[in-house]
Amino acid sequence: MMVLGLLMIVILMVVTGGCVTSAKNTYKNLVDTPIPTPQPTSEIIIETIATPTPTPEPTLSEAQFLAKYNGMKQGQWLTFEKVNVSGYKDVTAHITVWGHKELSMVEWWSVSWGQYFVANPGEGKKFLFIYAASYTDDNSSRMWGFQPQYFTLDIKGNIYQRTEELLPSIRLHDFDEIWDYRHVETIQPYGYSREYNSEGLPVAYEKQRLRCGKSNMWSGYIPFVVPSDTQIKDIKVLVNTHDLIEPHWWQLE
Repeated sequence: MMVLGLLMIVILMVVTGGCVTSAKNTYKNLVDTPIPTPQPTSEIIIETIATPTPTPEPTLSEAQFLAKYNGMKQGQWLTFEKVNVSGYKDVTAHITVWGHKELSMVEWWSVSWGQYFVANPGEGKKFLFIYAASYTDDNSSRMWGFQPQYFTLDIKGNIYQRTEELLPSIRLHDFDEIWDYRHVETIQPYGYSREYNSEGLPVAYEKQRLRCGKSNMWSGYIPFVVPSDTQIKDIKVLVNTHDLIEPHWWQLE
């Protein structure tokens, strides 16, 4: 019995001695391990940039829009002056687009056949005739006139030239009862002088110089072919003045 008790005491001392030694070793390791020095953290600065509020575009009235972009309403005259034209005289010139007419087809008179024929613009298209006029003041120098090809149409950014399908020499039945700007004669093709030759057939001569005075005004129609769904409000009539003045345009009504 005594021997058994001594054995238990020895076992207890061994076990206890192992725990004490292990604890001592753990403590020693903790003491010997250096504590890391804390590193300073960099401060993150978030800068807020204010977004400027866009200034709204002012709403222009129709009159303000036309004035800003060199536009005019149908019937308004564009007037400009040039000094020392031809080297000896000044000139004051006037141009306008004073009317228009839309037609799905036109009837033209054939002298040789003695009857009317029908001209069609093509599928999905229509004829658009604009009425133009130009003249210079009484004391102005003569100048080269504004030919019909100087006028073009701008329809939503697409440019249309005058059509040559309708010869200026033929008589169009649809204009037999429409007067020119000065109410002197029925309207003729703009920029042309229509006559009859020795055989009695109609011929047309393109005018060259614009003679001074309102009595020598060029007035007439210029034919175009445009898409049939074109709205009048979408059409701008442009005039090329060959650097005599900055480009201008007319709004049809």
